[in-house]
Amino acid sequence: CIDHLKSRYAREDLLIQLYVRELLSLILQQTNGEDLDLATLYDKVSGHLRALETLGVTKKHAAFILPMVESALPRQVLKTWQRTGAHDNKMEDELGNLLIFLQKEVESDQRIKIASTTFSMKEPEQKIETMSPSTAQCLTSTSNKKDFKKSCIWCDKDNHTSLKCYKLNELTINERKDVLTKKKACTICLRKGHNYKICRAYNIRCLICGKRHSTTICYGQNLLPKTMEATKEITTTTASSTHSWNSKNYTTLLQTAVIQIEYKGKKLPIRALFDSGSQRSYIRKQIIEELNIPEADEQILTHSLFG
Repeated sequence: CIDHLKSRYAREDLLIQLYVRELLSLILQQTNGEDLDLATLYDKVSGHLRALETLGVTKKHAAFILPMVESALPRQVLKTWQRTGAHDNKMEDELGNLLIFLQKEVESDQRIKIASTTFSMKEPEQKIETMSPSTAQCLTSTSNKKDFKKSCIWCDKDNHTSLKCYKLNELTINERKDVLTKKKACTICLRKGHNYKICRAYNIRCLICGKRHSTTICYGQNLLPKTMEATKEITTTTASSTHSWNSKNYTTLLQTAVIQIEYKGKKLPIRALFDSGSQRSYIRKQIIEELNIPEADEQILTHSLFG
């Protein structure tokens, strides 16, 4: 019975693979720019190495374990380790020296942190609270507010997101995919540093076909009428308010959705724009002609500012 349990749950080969994969995951995090705290990194590395040492792997396979550990280190720490000269010893001793070096670095960081927090003369930063605009102010005052932290993948500017770039109308679907390939960006979240296979943006789905990719590279856009320009025209129109009590400008964002309309058996996917302040519903002439909808009545409307 004991032998059966050991063969089921105490397989050394599987445990070795598990800890090696954990070291590889640390390398991937470092490659993707996800720098861990040095103390956390040391705890994980030392824990995995101790587990491998109990399985008899560390000393036997130090030649490939050491480069893996070095690749998981931040660039600045790795430079400091190379300058110490402790890596010129035997491979087995070098791995132990690396752990000792990391432990000393962690202790040094802790001492520096204690010294800087104890004798710091820096005044605490004062947080300035800003009042959120009211609904009426948002309806009467619209402007482009540059408050974006992520740069656009299409033009590399940081004043708008990738989904609101003006270059989208100039690029075809194939050209957009070529840009993502050249910049090694993900086809789901449009960010650099990883591909769609390891993307963690599980909530992103195409608004047209429902598949797991960005709507900007969906071939289903060819089936939609050219309403994106009209949507862009409405949502990016700016106006300065004369009745605003605050000098700040804000962008008014209206909800959109891809819907499907049907007339006499003919279906057509379109993009709808929801405006809660509008008293009427409108449809583009192009859509009427596409569905062959007959004219039922004719009215003359006069639109004027403020009623």
